[in-house]
Amino acid sequence: MDRHDLNLQQLLLHQMGIHRILALKSPDNDQVRPAIEDAACSDFSSAADVRSTPQIQIPPQLFRFRKPAYSVWSYHQLSLDICRGFTNPRSELINEMIRALRWDPGKYTFWPMTSMDPDCFDSNIELFNLGLQSICPVYVFIFGPKAFQTMFPGQEYVYGPKTYKDFQVIVLPDLDTLLPDNRILKNLIWFHLKRVSPTTY
Repeated sequence: MDRHDLNLQQLLLHQMGIHRILALKSPDNDQVRPAIEDAACSDFSSAADVRSTPQIQIPPQLFRFRKPAYSVWSYHQLSLDICRGFTNPRSELINEMIRALRWDPGKYTFWPMTSMDPDCFDSNIELFNLGLQSICPVYVFIFGPKAFQTMFPGQEYVYGPKTYKDFQVIVLPDLDTLLPDNRILKNLIWFHLKRVSPTTY
């Protein structure tokens, strides 16, 4: 798509950089390996490598996401998406964000804050804390009010930076509210992600 084909609103968003996660995709994007798969491809961990506690065992589905990373991404439905193979519009939206940021797999991974049992979709902050301790991220990106309340029960859900234990958290909108094309919230997420991006271009 040529810039001259954009209307005024699209051109303004284009100039702000939001075009990278909106609709200006290259024709070859469908052939690009999903960024979520890349996050899970480096240094697969065995059960013996994972430090669990007597009370909390890390489920085998998460071994591949347990690696040092610059950031951890999480949201309330993440455990379901992991179990189902990231095959929904929400997962594609995450892929588009990471592709737009141009982060390599060492910059991000995923870790849930709910049970990995699809029949018992309960919050599990202990599992989430264990993942953070193991991954040691610089930033934790959480999407949506349910994820926020799991980490900060009883507090007001507000977008932006926050501290959780020794971790820097960036609170972001719920991914489902961005679909199908909420450009205002996409622009807000893009702003926060770019502010803490380890790379510039």
